[in-house]
Amino acid sequence: METPPIACDGDLRGASAANGAQLAARERPEADGAPPPPAELIVRARKDAAADEAAFLDAIAAAADPAPVLNLAGVPLTARCGDGCTLTLLTIETGLTIEVGHLTVADDDENHSYVALPADQVARRRRLSLVYHDGVRLIPLTLAEARALAQLAPAD
Repeated sequence: METPPIACDGDLRGASAANGAQLAARERPEADGAPPPPAELIVRARKDAAADEAAFLDAIAAAADPAPVLNLAGVPLTARCGDGCTLTLLTIETGLTIEVGHLTVADDDENHSYVALPADQVARRRRLSLVYHDGVRLIPLTLAEARALAQLAPAD
């Protein structure tokens, strides 16, 4: 089963879930030989992708030189996308979001109330974006999307 190439002019976010589901299906065959339901594949792929991304974030943050980490992770420095454009990796952006409360807006849109979340409901999310340039604009990609790009051989 071949993964379709990513195109620069389209929505770059769509390929991740499909690629992850395909990967999960190949790497975890079921004991009885029957594949699990698609919903289970998607859940597994998301968990695997989150763990994979967390490991990548830890490694790239600790590395004095990010090039070997990128190479081991299968992230190209220069790549060709599906429609033939050349992408060059410029920036690896990471961040941490901590959600500590909710805002509820009343029906009149003028009144609102704030509710602080209890400690066990505080949400922490790390995010990663690999920012490529196609010669015209910046293109942020997820780790899975960057891995799906076709690697270009380095110029000698």
